[in-house]
Amino acid sequence: MKIERSQTIFAGENTRTQRSQGQQEKQDKKGSSGSISAKDLNIPQDNILQKKKEAQQKALKVVTDAWNGDKKIDADVASRMEKIAALEKERGAAKKEMAAYEAEKETIRESYGVEADSEEQKDLELLLKQRQAKRPGSGVTLTEEEEERLKELDKQERTEYQSQILEMDKSKDYYRDVIEDSEKELKLEKAIVRGIALERLKKAPMVGAKKEADAILENANKEVIGMLMDEAKDHIDEEQEEKEEQAEEIKEKEEAEEKLLEKRKGEKEEAKERAEELADSMPLQEFLELGQARSDVQKEVQDIVNNMKLVAEDIKGAMVDDAL
Repeated sequence: MKIERSQTIFAGENTRTQRSQGQQEKQDKKGSSGSISAKDLNIPQDNILQKKKEAQQKALKVVTDAWNGDKKIDADVASRMEKIAALEKERGAAKKEMAAYEAEKETIRESYGVEADSEEQKDLELLLKQRQAKRPGSGVTLTEEEEERLKELDKQERTEYQSQILEMDKSKDYYRDVIEDSEKELKLEKAIVRGIALERLKKAPMVGAKKEADAILENANKEVIGMLMDEAKDHIDEEQEEKEEQAEEIKEKEEAEEKLLEKRKGEKEEAKERAEELADSMPLQEFLELGQARSDVQKEVQDIVNNMKLVAEDIKGAMVDDAL
């Protein structure tokens, strides 16, 4: 009787070795540090760069707009200052003309020999005042006594001196208009320039623009950091899920191996019982022949041990299989 040797020697040990190797390969792929590398994250670098670029462009636009607005205001103020200078020059020239007129009036008075406190001079000054009161916006008003005296003068002839001075006074109305108009415009322009200066002090456009630009860049950085954190969290969650799946697979393999070992243990026990029953029921001659076959098997196994340099304990399981 020839009994074939079982091929199931060290099956359990081989399975454990393979599992250990597989786990080591996965560990090598993951890296020994367990840390998360930026290159492992699925970070949309283009999106991050685009986000930063957009923020920089917005910040630059805010500052540029503020700068351009500031330059426009500067140009407007410069233009108004030039106008103010021109108006002051024009008013100054008109005032010189009026001063020359007043000096000329005094020369004419002296040439006519009219005293400064004379009735003729006082009536002339009242007539000049009347002309000023009739000018729109002059602010000159006449008293009741003056009104009564003017009514009397309307009935009288003007002296030569009075007529000459009144005629001269009419020719000076142009300069009076220049002075009045320039003073009105000067008042308006100066008020506008002062208003612009006050508004600048309150708002400080460039300072506000810089703060707004800084806020834009800061918000963009926060968004980028948020994107990175979300991506890292997703990566950690995926890695944790993968580890849990691996642990579940290992557990299932171990349970399957335990079941297989239990099954083989049961089969060996059952085979041993059958062998004992067979030995009890087998005729002596057949049992001896079986014993001889067992010896042959043992010898063959011993040769394997000698060739493979194994120890007897390592193949006990194999001897039982061979005996069957």
